[in-house]
Amino acid sequence: MSTIVLKPRMSEKTYALSNDRVYVFNVETNINKHQAVKEIEKIYKVTVVGVRTIIQKGKVKRTYGKRSHQSGRTSDFKKVYVTLKTGDAIPTFAAVKESEEKAEKSAKIAEKAAEKKAKKEKKGK
Repeated sequence: MSTIVLKPRMSEKTYALSNDRVYVFNVETNINKHQAVKEIEKIYKVTVVGVRTIIQKGKVKRTYGKRSHQSGRTSDFKKVYVTLKTGDAIPTFAAVKESEEKAEKSAKIAEKAAEKKAKKEKKGK
């Protein structure tokens, strides 16, 4: 049996869905819902409540040469929307949340430092 490759989709829309316990993965087009659920439960050790799938058609791409152009398509891929049981989470998406929180903290620290510097300059004048 071959291994199933699960690629989490990292975008603003999927991040917003992850707050509602819905996670989105890219899989190969020949994988069905049952195979995807088994693999997700095995890898992330979570309980899956619901699954939806959609096949995303590839986009048309053109390349331009010196005297002509060629048309082609990107490959089709399947998206799997997985709803998890309350209390379960997937750490891949949690890492994004942690990095955003760190960025907010560092921005606040930089803001406070700038305010202190401005106060010192004001007192010095």
